[in-house]
Amino acid sequence: RAATAGAAAAVGRPAQHTHNQSYVPLRTNSESALTYANDEERKAAFNKLLEDINMPTTGTFEQFAQLAASDARFNALKKNGEKRNLFNGFRSKKLRAVKEEAKEFEKRKRVAFKNGLQDCRVKYDITSKSKIIRDSPLERNLMSQT
Repeated sequence: RAATAGAAAAVGRPAQHTHNQSYVPLRTNSESALTYANDEERKAAFNKLLEDINMPTTGTFEQFAQLAASDARFNALKKNGEKRNLFNGFRSKKLRAVKEEAKEFEKRKRVAFKNGLQDCRVKYDITSKSKIIRDSPLERNLMSQT
């Protein structure tokens, strides 16, 4: 694991952690210390636990259960099926958010590149009738996206 973290840092990417390293389980002295009025409060407590642990989108429910077993909020929901459903819902929302963020980042890069091309055209007085631009596959791709 240390070798992969070193390799990721050498490439310029941050090392990926399995979960929030600063997570400290919420412990109680007795089972009755945490009581919830209804199912909504139980689900909210469980979702807060999911946020606190911050499992990556590649994490499994079993990994989450192993980390969260000592937390009192993990037992807020009694049925394993409910816990698993909330975990999967949380993971899919997080995955959607990560994909949307990556998509937005790519869009910003593409817009910046197009603006750079426009600036280059103005700076060097290149028209769309110039042979360099007209025959460029990059230019055709950019023009077809417009």
